[in-house]
Amino acid sequence: MTDASGGFVDPRPDYWDEYGRDLMKDCIWKVCPDGGFYARKSDDPSQELLIKPSPNLTPLREWVLGKLRERPERWRALLDELRQTLWREAHLNRVIRQLRKEGVIAGRDGKFVPSSNPELFIRDPEAKRTRRPP
Repeated sequence: MTDASGGFVDPRPDYWDEYGRDLMKDCIWKVCPDGGFYARKSDDPSQELLIKPSPNLTPLREWVLGKLRERPERWRALLDELRQTLWREAHLNRVIRQLRKEGVIAGRDGKFVPSSNPELFIRDPEAKRTRRPP
């Protein structure tokens, strides 16, 4: 596809925005694994995240549970929303698998893997409270 001046125009500008965000997050986590980097969301400077080799996934866990308290969500939808945060797909996948292992959430409509995109839901009302790992 070309523009009026004959230059190339990518018909998928959103793809490059998403790819760029993912690449930036991967670089941050790979370059600064020793905890020497602070990053924050531009719209909330009071919420700083210290990037470490073993990140504290508790805030991400609470985010997932908050989303699933509202309604069931597809795994892919959570991954798409995650793109706006500093967390990586690997972090979300780890949290989701841990929540399932603990019996807090379950999935329907396919295998419990991101590529099958199951619908994730909280198993019972008691599990809606944030549970801390032992």
